Amino acid sequence: MHIGIDFGSKLAGTTALCIGVSGEVLRIFSSEKGQDADLFLNAALEGQAPATLCIDAPLSLPLAYRQPNENSDFFYRKADRQAKAMSPLFLGGLTARACRLAQQWTKQGFVVFEGYPGGFIKTLNRVPAYKTTKSELPAFRAFLESTIGQAIPELKSWHEADAVLAWWIACRIDRQLAQPIGDPNEGLIWI
Repeated sequence: MHIGIDFGSKLAGTTALCIGVSGEVLRIFSSEKGQDADLFLNAALEGQAPATLCIDAPLSLPLAYRQPNENSDFFYRKADRQAKAMSPLFLGGLTARACRLAQQWTKQGFVVFEGYPGGFIKTLNRVPAYKTTKSELPAFRAFLESTIGQAIPELKSWHEADAVLAWWIACRIDRQLAQPIGDPNEGLIWI
């Protein structure tokens, strides 16, 4: 089984989760506005067998915080610069929450990776409009179905689309098809 998470603000209703096995029906869940996203994710993962989990959120800080003599960049990790991703520091509390959850899930037996759906989508060919209007979601879903070769439930938001992409990255990690970006001593981003 694989799990993909698009991790959002704690109470904004912008966290989505995709769970499933390649070739079988995927399940997609989204948090509600005002609902604690961390509690939502823990409840959704309760009772799930340990699996490969890919979360779209920073899971480490720049190396300068642990080894300032070896790295002077206190804002970005090597992976962030390579992927043109946001700084984990800019995301602040979201990064801290994601790190805490990843630590908990690892103790529960999940294998947790940091993924970057936006970076992964740039590696694909003939991608339709991505993260534009809601009206573009059906075309994007059709693209995902044809590219992955699997039925995908109706996508109600771009957060759900990113959760499916994170799920796909988790599948690709298991098949050794995903690409790691960055320095393993600092933290990798998988696409």
